[in-house]
Amino acid sequence: MTRTVDDLHPVLLDQTIRGSLVVYEVKPRPDGQIGDLTILHPTMLGIEYPKTFGHYHVPPHSETYEIQEGQGVVLVQQVDTMGKLIDFKSYPVAKGDAVTVPEGYGHVLVNTGLVDLVTLDNWDPAWAKHDYQSIIDKQGFAYYLVRGATEPELIPNPKYSISVRP
Repeated sequence: MTRTVDDLHPVLLDQTIRGSLVVYEVKPRPDGQIGDLTILHPTMLGIEYPKTFGHYHVPPHSETYEIQEGQGVVLVQQVDTMGKLIDFKSYPVAKGDAVTVPEGYGHVLVNTGLVDLVTLDNWDPAWAKHDYQSIIDKQGFAYYLVRGATEPELIPNPKYSISVRP
């Protein structure tokens, strides 16, 4: 599966950005284990860093990202049944790191480097499906990761009721 700029349009900060440029690819794991290989290219989306679409698992279960190449940030969030943000965390990652997304949390992978961010993802489609709609309904996650003056910055998504700060 590939995701282009146009595919990501529903979850982008800047809704004027369009295009057919591939932002990331998801392939079967080369080691034959259950899960995926994700390759997230260093393609800026305006001031926003390149990211995966983001999703929740239904029914909820955890997922682990093992970073093979590059650097980035894993954003995770939990919302209540009304869509109000309960918890939000960001985990900087680089080659050799692993991050486990807790059960019940939505997650998105962001590339903050100049090369591809490559991850091995351990999840099993027999356990759960992806819920993208709740992310589309809010035009992305509770915070967008953007290029700041000296380092990446998180800016709030106004479509969330945010009482939790990262």
